Amino acid sequence: MLKIFHNELDLSREQSRYEYMSNTLDLNDYDLYVGYYKPISTLFLNVIKNTEDLVLDVKYYSGSIFESVYGFKDLSFGLTTPGFISWKNRQVGQVPNLLFGETLYWYKLTTNDPANIVFRGISTLFSDDYDLIAAYPSIMNHLPEGQQSFVRFHEEAAKDIIIDLRRTGLVINGKLSAPSVRKQLDAFDLLDKEEVRDAAKYFALSKIFAWLSDAPNDKWENLAAKYEAEAAGSLTPLITIDQNDNGIIEDYEEAADQPIIVGRL
Repeated sequence: MLKIFHNELDLSREQSRYEYMSNTLDLNDYDLYVGYYKPISTLFLNVIKNTEDLVLDVKYYSGSIFESVYGFKDLSFGLTTPGFISWKNRQVGQVPNLLFGETLYWYKLTTNDPANIVFRGISTLFSDDYDLIAAYPSIMNHLPEGQQSFVRFHEEAAKDIIIDLRRTGLVINGKLSAPSVRKQLDAFDLLDKEEVRDAAKYFALSKIFAWLSDAPNDKWENLAAKYEAEAAGSLTPLITIDQNDNGIIEDYEEAADQPIIVGRL
């Protein structure tokens, strides 16, 4: 599980599941820290939409100080909308450090101006609402009442993909988590999430249309079946997996070197 701390409070359990609990975080006096046992390079921030005009920065620990990550991309647009943040897989000199009683690879999220932002989840996904819109432009007309995003459907889609990969018997040779121990695959073991992005968006659409369906064989049920088939057909047999569990894309871990047979079972 990701470790998430703000103002020395452990929010890991509250924020590890999207939409489970809201936390209004003061990013003026206190930075937000996210830690994991190995380096990561992408997060999905589920924030309540707002009009704050912020510049978000992510810093990593280089041995003596926190410094800004290289190759940073912010698709939350300054924490104004739910979205991905990402950075290059390799950060120069990155090392774990001891914070809040745990030695992890810590990332510090800071903003250029004071702000109180409502977070409803910090973890990783494989798709977002922009992907859904690209495939089905009117999809936002069907948001669940009171929701600003289809994030729970993206979360379910990501879980389906991980389950499909686990069913192939794929495991990770533990290194940083537990040396010489094989561990079950999780979302942070997929080092290039673009490889499963299409499958994730189609799985999410299928789930949305299944939720909309209220009669056998209606329009929505047919769309659900269509997009589930699209999702299964989009799961590439070439996926970059973190085989040695160190969070870094090694040459031998490139997708072309490790074909995996995947699909709905």
